[in-house]
Amino acid sequence: VERTDGRPAALPVTQSPAGERRRVFSLTLPVRHPGQRRHLEIDVPSHLYVPRLLEQGGLADYEVSTLACWMTILGLDSPGAALDVGANVGLYAWLAATHSDRPVVAFEPVPELAEAIRSVAEANELQVQVELLALSDRNGTAELFLSDATDSSNSLLEGFRPSSRSIRVELLTVDSYVAANPSVVPHVLKIDTETTEPEVLSGARQTLEAHRPWLIVEVLAKRSEQRLTRALGGLGYHWYRIDADPPFERRTEIAGDPDHEHLNWLFAPQEPGEGFWGEFEDWQEALRSCVPGSV
Repeated sequence: VERTDGRPAALPVTQSPAGERRRVFSLTLPVRHPGQRRHLEIDVPSHLYVPRLLEQGGLADYEVSTLACWMTILGLDSPGAALDVGANVGLYAWLAATHSDRPVVAFEPVPELAEAIRSVAEANELQVQVELLALSDRNGTAELFLSDATDSSNSLLEGFRPSSRSIRVELLTVDSYVAANPSVVPHVLKIDTETTEPEVLSGARQTLEAHRPWLIVEVLAKRSEQRLTRALGGLGYHWYRIDADPPFERRTEIAGDPDHEHLNWLFAPQEPGEGFWGEFEDWQEALRSCVPGSV
């Protein structure tokens, strides 16, 4: 989603030999155990939005609570893959590959963004499967509207953001993908598709019923709440808005934050216990130490 916190429009970048402007930096990673990888080497086109934020503020200034939730879920003692749906440049997929042995799949329909995921994964020897797909509630094709503001606001919903360009993309449901790829039955899905998250969940109904994965889902105020409620209806998930201070309050209504400060929600197949929240806090602390220059 778009940031409105006054960040500068550009940061220093390097120039590649071929003339393409690149953003090259080391991203400090959270380290909680001896021997864990301490950084990722990032080399991507300079105009990509999320890498610009990461170079400026590091993980300490980027979705700390949501990342902590992701890392906590990855560490749970149950099998399954990590699926990053609407991956953009693949930050969540990179972290899953660096901090777990799970199969990791990143779904991103924009070719330039998918290539950024792949190139960083390859340069850092990460096992990330990149799928040039948009997940939805049907199989087929559709127009993806490319935001004129940032590459983090592309959406299948026409009019979500001002857009002067679109591309035709392949659509697939989670259920179809899992049926065709039984080795990637999900343990957790992170879904950030700019208002079409309910359609992703509708297309995952059989998977949710059969395998009960954990879900981290973006909820935009007055955009998707009612459709999300319908998509999750009858599944017995526990609903929590991801705020700054765990343990979070269990919610009976899905309502996006009108101040756009807490955008992501945890939909848990079981009630998280004290151990979960303790791990969550430890990951928050580790992520807050990941500032630029601390490699």
